[in-house]
Amino acid sequence: GNLKTTMDSPDQGAKGIAMEETIFIPDTLIIKAPMMRGEYRGVMVNDTSIEGTWTQSGLDYGLNLYLQQEEFKLNRPQEPQPPFPYMVERIKFPSVKGDFELGGTLTLPGEEGQYPAVILVSGSGSQNRDDEIFGHKPFFVLADHLTRGGIAVLRYDDRGVAESGGDPVGATSGDLAGDARAAVEYLLKRAEIDKDKIGVIGHSEGGLIGLKLAAEGDDIAFLVSLAGPGVKGRTILEDQTEYISRLGGLPEDVIEQSMQVNRKIYGIMEEYEDPQRGIDSIFAFVTAFYSEQGMEKEIIDQVIANIRKSINPGSYPWLRYFIKSDPGSYFADIKCP
Repeated sequence: GNLKTTMDSPDQGAKGIAMEETIFIPDTLIIKAPMMRGEYRGVMVNDTSIEGTWTQSGLDYGLNLYLQQEEFKLNRPQEPQPPFPYMVERIKFPSVKGDFELGGTLTLPGEEGQYPAVILVSGSGSQNRDDEIFGHKPFFVLADHLTRGGIAVLRYDDRGVAESGGDPVGATSGDLAGDARAAVEYLLKRAEIDKDKIGVIGHSEGGLIGLKLAAEGDDIAFLVSLAGPGVKGRTILEDQTEYISRLGGLPEDVIEQSMQVNRKIYGIMEEYEDPQRGIDSIFAFVTAFYSEQGMEKEIIDQVIANIRKSINPGSYPWLRYFIKSDPGSYFADIKCP
């Protein structure tokens, strides 16, 4: 009969990705996924294993398949399990402008009294209230630990995720700081919360947002930055590109050329606030630069297609804001611990 294939990537939280065509001829398995620009070819070794190669975007990766007796399950023993010795309340609160609502979970140590509270702010990308990634739920774990210790915790879905409204497309770190501010305003209206003891725990970009909130308002009692930025956003992106390139074993001259291109791109983005003008200028520069290097037009078009995946009208405002961000500009105005 007809064979069908789906692919799961547990580390990415992706399940049931449909492949377009599955062919099995004597001892050979072929799986085609043109939407992913991928194809798998493997040879049966025995009844329980297939040795083969996954090819995607022109690159080959060894990929061997093994028969499993049951569905693969992630082992996450640290994930809290009910019953919980504290109050759990699913909530919604309005955005700063009141044009949409954010959904979240408030955990309270008990029914009576007033408690210190903390707001958990996620890093870059659209995250749910548990900051779920690779099958882990770090904000769930953290909220459970803190609430058991007598601290109320508010964690919420980022705009456009799960129970939160709003549109993440075009939103900057400044806009997301507004969402975190809305969470503060919500806690200030709750009778169970000690208004003088509301703090922020921000992860990665959330650390930057925490700095902004603490610098601009005197109602933030404490701030914890978990791997938050301490230098300019542009410096972070340039360093990350260099580190990743070296880890990938790229030659030094290739790394230097890539860094030269990135520096120019970031400079263009700092100059142009309008996304379309900035993107047009970036593509014009990339085309001229690689043409001077003698690169063929087809390869240049592929380079531009790759850049377009991360720099487009939807992502440009966020990326420009982050490139221009400087955590140091907030430090002098922060008075809380």
